[in-house]
Parts: sequence; C-alpha cells; structure tokens
Amino acid sequence: MGQQKIPAAIVGPGNIGTDLLAKLAHSPVIDVRYVVGIVESDGLARARTRGIEASAEGVDWARARFEALVAEIGDEAWVGYHGHQNMSLGVTNSVIAHEAGVRYIDGSLCALGAGAGDSPTEVLGAVFDRLGVATGLDAGLLLDAAEEVVRPYLSRWPKMDRNAIVQGWAGVYSSFLLHAERAAERYKVPAHAILRRCGERGCVGGQEDMIIDIAIGPAEEQTT
Repeated sequence: MGQQKIPAAIVGPGNIGTDLLAKLAHSPVIDVRYVVGIVESDGLARARTRGIEASAEGVDWARARFEALVAEIGDEAWVGYHGHQNMSLGVTNSVIAHEAGVRYIDGSLCALGAGAGDSPTEVLGAVFDRLGVATGLDAGLLLDAAEEVVRPYLSRWPKMDRNAIVQGWAGVYSSFLLHAERAAERYKVPAHAILRRCGERGCVGGQEDMIIDIAIGPAEEQTT
C-alpha cells in the first residue's frame, strides 16, 4: 500500500505560491487541496486547472479550510505552519494558524532565513505569551538568545527595508533578494527596481540566473 498523502493549503497564489504549488504537485507526501488569495489572479486560475479548490475570499475562507484539515488529520500527523516575514505578516499569520487549530508553528531566531526572513521565534514567543498560549518557551531567554547569540554573527539581519518590502509586494521568491542586491552593486541599478521587474516577469524559484539579464537592461538604459 502506498503512503497516504498529507492534505495541505497554500495561502498566497502569487509567484511564490505558484512555484510552491508546481513543486508540491510532484510530492509523494503532500496533497495540496486549497489555494487562497485576496483577489482573482492567474495563480488561482492555475490552481483550478489542476483541480484544486481556490478562492479569492482571503483569510476567512482559508481559516475554515485549515479547520477542515485539522479535523481530517487529527493526531495522525503534524499540522504545521511556516510563516515568512514578507510584508511583515509571518507572526500575524502564525497567530491565525494557531487559532484555526494548527499546533506546530515554525520560527527562527532573528528571522534568520532567505529574503525578509522567517517568523522570528523571539517575537512568536513574546506574542503567544501575551495571548496566554502555552508554548513551553521562555520569552525572555529567547530574546536573550536572539540579541546576544544569533544577531552578532549575522552578516545581514533580515529586516523590512525597501528591498524586502518590494520583494514581498512583487511576489518574488525569497532567495532572489541577496542575488538582486549583489547585481545592484555590480551594475549600479537599485535592487528594488530589479526585484520589481522580476515580479513583472513572473520569475519563480530556480530562475535566479535571470537576475543578471534583468539588471543589465536598466544599466544599459542609464548609459544611453
């Protein structure tokens, strides 16, 4: 007998979500059942062509589907959520996931991760503590570890600067950010302009090499 797939939902049908959907289509363990956004988009249309239930009704629609997943799986599998700080929504979405019944919430100290980073564990610990949610974590010690252990060795602290905001706004995959910043330094083109063009072209994960071509265009325009 084959292994039963774990049902899942994708929140956000932009370039990143569409790329994730394409990758999970070949997963032997994950079965994407739902895709949700806030406006009708090509990403939702692509999901529907795959026979996946998709909606532009936003978080409220997604919440009912999260609850359905939890009800279906129960204690037989871990139901988790991994939040990114694109548009600073990682912590908020983690709280919503918990309210919907998700009990395994990912995080990383100082938001350590690609692009704008992942949900910062020290913030999650503090927020859940104030909400009265038992996590088994000491919020104070998490803050100490983030500030005194992790932050000193970070060459780049994931933060909501212009480049990171544009990356999330344009729906560009997290791994593009550092590549765009390096290309910006080399070709003297603003990184946020490169990221915006990546979004306009619908670039997805694995196409980071296209950043060079995208950066060269504005660079040549500046010299003509």
